[in-house]
Amino acid sequence: MRFRGRDADPRLFNPLFWGLTLVWFIAHPQVVKEVNPAPVYYPALLLWAFGNFVLWYLTVLTARHARSEGLVLAALLVPVYWLMMSVAALKAMWQLVLTPSFWEKTAHGLGPDDQNASASGAGLENYESKAVA
Repeated sequence: MRFRGRDADPRLFNPLFWGLTLVWFIAHPQVVKEVNPAPVYYPALLLWAFGNFVLWYLTVLTARHARSEGLVLAALLVPVYWLMMSVAALKAMWQLVLTPSFWEKTAHGLGPDDQNASASGAGLENYESKAVA
């Protein structure tokens, strides 16, 4: 079995890179210039900004092509989704380090029968009988 924690790596570092870029545009600290020489930094910044814009633009374009206004609104909010993915990855890594056996269970179902079911498996009989029938 492979360890799947590596999948969150880009989402873990994304807030760091956004923050460093913001610090660079606001303060131009000398340490950034020392770590990233200009021949490396400026092409990387251009590719990063262009790549993020193109990904966002293609998402919006695809939603418009599908002629779904709800999808266009969701596509416009994709950068917010990227931020939420990063927050979720940070939370997951934090939980993995501090409580590796913890599992957050998501409550599913919105029907009236689902509210009466307990976490011990009550209501499972109905599901099994419906599946057999």
